[in-house]
Amino acid sequence: MQCTLYFFTVELMIFLDHYYLLHKFDLGKLIMKHSKHHVYKKADELNAFSAFAFAPQDGWSQGLPLALCSLVYRVPLLFVLCMEVATAFWTLYIHTDVLPLPWPIMGCDYHYVHHKYNWYNFGFMTRTFDYLFGTLRKPTERDYESFTPHLVRQRLEQQEAAAKKIS
Repeated sequence: MQCTLYFFTVELMIFLDHYYLLHKFDLGKLIMKHSKHHVYKKADELNAFSAFAFAPQDGWSQGLPLALCSLVYRVPLLFVLCMEVATAFWTLYIHTDVLPLPWPIMGCDYHYVHHKYNWYNFGFMTRTFDYLFGTLRKPTERDYESFTPHLVRQRLEQQEAAAKKIS
């Protein structure tokens, strides 16, 4: 139970940090310099480099919840270390253009929408808090107009197939 609470508290804290501090509050935007990470707006610009192209204070603010929650919840150290490793790989994944993932997981397609519009899909590993806070935006074919057409069709077909499996 503690691991679940840890995960969702981290998820909430990163969502709030990403939404308010890095995107909404002017002082936070000025100090944290998250805009450096958002120079990558097109799907073919997102890659492993763009995943980690941010100012140190930006990375620190989004990584801090992992450490703080380990002080609040009694979780095994191995769990915290696994979360940190998973976060690194997750950051790489959401900045690539591989398969989108089913609800409630935040896939690369939803994170691409975040980069393109800079105002939606602030979640960490899930779309849960974007849904609850009204900041969720589903990717559409129009979002990928500047992208290779056959990949757009392939992506939308994969999303539809995944949605049918869930239904």
